[in-house]
Amino acid sequence: MQSVLRKQRDQGEDARLFTGSPDADKALRDTWVKPSGNADFDQVISAYYDVVDYGQSFGSSPAGQEIQNELNNAITAALLGDKTPEQALADAQKAAMRAYENATAG
Repeated sequence: MQSVLRKQRDQGEDARLFTGSPDADKALRDTWVKPSGNADFDQVISAYYDVVDYGQSFGSSPAGQEIQNELNNAITAALLGDKTPEQALADAQKAAMRAYENATAG
């Protein structure tokens, strides 16, 4: 998938895969998302599509951006192999709770 998206971007074409329309998104996925030859990467992409419909907004919590950053850091650390997924999420949970407690401590 990366090579297809890179080729499209390099040619100046818009390679976005989400439009807000489920039918259009499925058509884009069917057209552009192909096996990359890297089984681990393909598994991540497949898992992403399995859960994308279940996403939820974090809302406008004062700690929302910090919580989002901690979650993103955990995902990155796990994907890079710097931490196990369990350790990355445990660390993110602790940091997110600190952010929440700081934001709600009158």
